[in-house]
Amino acid sequence: MRIPDLVWRIRGVIGWLAVALAFPFHGLAQTLDPYYAASYNIRGIGVVPDLPSEYGGLTFKAGDANTLLIGGAAETDSAKIYSITVVRGANGHITGLSGSAAYFAEAQGLPGQGGGIDGGLIYGPGNVLFYASYSDNSIGQIKPGQSSVAKQTDLSTIGVEGSTGSLVIVPPGMPGAGRLKILSYKVSTWYDTTLSPDGSGTYNLAPVSASVQLDMGLGLEGAFYVAAGNPKFPNPSVLVSDYSGSRIVSFEVNGNGDPLPNTQRDFATDLSGVEGAAVDPLTGDFVFSTFNGGQVYVVGGFGVAKPTVAITAPANNATFIAPASFSVYADAAQTGGAISKVDFYLDAVLVGTANTAPYNAGVNNAGAGTHALTAVAVGNGLSTTSAVVHVIVTSVPPSVAVRTPGNNSIYSECAEVQLTATAGAPAGSVTNVAYYLSTTGWLASRTQPPYLLLASLPAGTNYLTAVATDNIGASATSSVVRVVFKATPTNTMSANLLVSGELRLCFRGLVNSNYVFESTGSLSHSTWTPFVTNSASAAQSDLISLLQSIPPPNSTKFYRARRLP
Repeated sequence: MRIPDLVWRIRGVIGWLAVALAFPFHGLAQTLDPYYAASYNIRGIGVVPDLPSEYGGLTFKAGDANTLLIGGAAETDSAKIYSITVVRGANGHITGLSGSAAYFAEAQGLPGQGGGIDGGLIYGPGNVLFYASYSDNSIGQIKPGQSSVAKQTDLSTIGVEGSTGSLVIVPPGMPGAGRLKILSYKVSTWYDTTLSPDGSGTYNLAPVSASVQLDMGLGLEGAFYVAAGNPKFPNPSVLVSDYSGSRIVSFEVNGNGDPLPNTQRDFATDLSGVEGAAVDPLTGDFVFSTFNGGQVYVVGGFGVAKPTVAITAPANNATFIAPASFSVYADAAQTGGAISKVDFYLDAVLVGTANTAPYNAGVNNAGAGTHALTAVAVGNGLSTTSAVVHVIVTSVPPSVAVRTPGNNSIYSECAEVQLTATAGAPAGSVTNVAYYLSTTGWLASRTQPPYLLLASLPAGTNYLTAVATDNIGASATSSVVRVVFKATPTNTMSANLLVSGELRLCFRGLVNSNYVFESTGSLSHSTWTPFVTNSASAAQSDLISLLQSIPPPNSTKFYRARRLP
């Protein structure tokens, strides 16, 4: 590093040595400020085995809460990022480290200018890994799945006075969420900027704005946002690693997520070269590193719980017909804070975001197959992913066929016909079968096999179909069945036995004539007993339809219609 930079860094070390000489016990035991001591705890989890000193910034690997990424050989042209596994104990809190540091990615400064990763290491949009490099005053970007630096930005070109010490993106749920903050170590200035895609999988940095000048004695390094509602934090705040002061300081933040200088107070002291800062994605604990102390520490006690989220619709294994479009709903809650958004994913691809309840998003034109739905709730800077809900999208509709009557069946007018069908739904279950006539349309629907419908159809040729609908709304229509009902001739009576056990008598008389209907038990007698009188036929096409009880077993009954004068 350059000589002025070295002098600045040594000044910070000397300041720490002065404290250590005056208070040797506190130099060995990190001290929480009395204002916070009853609410929080700080513990060292040790050195990172085989990590080259000095330590740089740190963060958790995207999608893997048990792997910590940390800079090694910080601020040198040999700087690299390494990975180490964390050990978790009760309630998921980190208690130690396991294994040895493994190479993850490069983290040098600008070519020919020396320097390397300092106190800032974060994931940005698209899971691009960003790091701050000291003393060349740059930010490097590493694409997902790669280890080389894909893009490096000289921060002097966007207005940052050198050299930067760290960077942080304001987490969701905090004021200024999504904005990039650049922390200049040398001039104790907090800068604000934004990111925009450059079309190559990396990002452009906008010129800095809304800078905040902090105490010149501060050596700004890692930053950790604290949601309102945590103990002793009534307002949104940020903790900043102060390398020069061997301490961590707290600030309340404004509506842009920038620190308010007049709210500065110590959070923890007696830390040798405090450096990076990260949030444990499982517990919300504050994790930080020390540059020349060669240690990793965890601060517990942040009381804002992670949000809860569950998909409420569609149900697991719900089925749809391709191409499927449907809405996904979720319930989300945040204890001690508020939900800032819920992201919805289909097969790990973002399909929509909801910022207010009811939280929902639409899925459009999903293809056939089994798909995984998840919802990610974000609140107070923490996130939770719901349990997976599977949906089945099928391109196979239900099947249906008319079983009775058979095709080209012939019945007499007034006859009762039994309509039945067979139906199946490979993608789910049949919810109903509806019967239709070409002449009159819908007849009726049935929900249980064999989907029996008793019907009398109009005289003449009828074309019958059945339509089956399944539980995902898909439907299928049967082949047409032709059924003929012969008209009853004038002055002719027919008798039809019904399933109900009754006898239906049908008679077509002369127009505008009155008839009396009679019955007898024997044709050898002339005694006919009337049972219906004054039944008038209004038109020749009309039928007179009468219901009679079935005669007793082993008995005979005759019926006739007699025209009245």
